Amino acid sequence: MMNDIEAELDRMDGDQRENCRKLAIRLTSELAMDDNVLRQIALKESERDQILTGVLVHSEGKDAGVEIIEDQILQLKVQRVGVLLTMKSSNWNSSNYLKKAHEKRNIIRARSQELEEIGQQEA
Repeated sequence: MMNDIEAELDRMDGDQRENCRKLAIRLTSELAMDDNVLRQIALKESERDQILTGVLVHSEGKDAGVEIIEDQILQLKVQRVGVLLTMKSSNWNSSNYLKKAHEKRNIIRARSQELEEIGQQEA
């Protein structure tokens, strides 16, 4: 009986480690995505500044070109908020899973101790 319980606890521990590894992989990927969007924002801001200073000439003209670039920057910022929400969701989901697994582990251990005590009383 104890071997079955220990095996179940070991399996649960392995599942929790896997969940943590997956979270690390997801966050690494999502942070890279965030870095990419931030890089695009910086490049668009540079392009806007170059249009404003006359270094670049936009095909739509200075004011329209700046407006187009500003819209693109806004879209990228919205995309970046989406990436942040994805990171938060990854964290919350993992946290909820780990909390439930911890609670289940505690229940299994408490039942195991009860069974052990009952076995000792009967002996």
